[in-house]
Amino acid sequence: MPVGDIKPVTVKTVNKQIRQMRQEANHKRDNRQAQVDEDSDEQALEQILTDVISRNLSNKLNKMDPEYKVFKEHPERGVGYFTERFQYIPDEIVVDIFLALQDQVNDIVLVLSKCMMDLPELLSFFCATLKQVNPTLNSKGSGGSERSQQRFCIIQLIVESLTVIANRLLNMDPQQTELYFLEYGLQELLDVMASNTFKMNEMAILCYCFVQSTNNSHFRVLNKISEKMSVHENGRQIVPFMLA
Repeated sequence: MPVGDIKPVTVKTVNKQIRQMRQEANHKRDNRQAQVDEDSDEQALEQILTDVISRNLSNKLNKMDPEYKVFKEHPERGVGYFTERFQYIPDEIVVDIFLALQDQVNDIVLVLSKCMMDLPELLSFFCATLKQVNPTLNSKGSGGSERSQQRFCIIQLIVESLTVIANRLLNMDPQQTELYFLEYGLQELLDVMASNTFKMNEMAILCYCFVQSTNNSHFRVLNKISEKMSVHENGRQIVPFMLA
């Protein structure tokens, strides 16, 4: 791949930005009670996810299902409940939730564009579901809409949902999206793929959908993959696969 057009000043600038973002992200992790935006109607990322999850579970989970009681005891823990109890939630509701998230793409991207440090949280949510989902599982939604009457491969639906968000965010702020993803998001995706190598075919696209379609950007992704997977138990399977 052509790499000769990368100028030293560009590399220095990118490295400086990465250091700054690392400091900001560490500060956020250490200060969970950070100052809230004065605009009170702005939705936090977790609130959007929780609203979608809670609304679908409240309205569509069978009241006789033992899982309904578990959910009602902790309705405010939408994201935490969903990722912890993912394998117990009916497949059709999982389909409905990710279709609903696709409908909320504009809101999610707006939040991320104002605070890119929320991107790792979004990726953690998706990675938690990708780690648990059966890659051979297919299901329709609950039938509440025309789309939910279709049958989906659930892992492909999850990947598609994240890809839609990534493409929209990349169009809005390509440089910041790429930098934050490479520094804070790629590792978690690679961990899921390395631990579940039979999911690599479906997930591989996610390593590239947050970066620009240039040789330099793809080269940076491959460098990061090589760097992060060099010490991973199954890393030797990931690197050749991504190069193929």
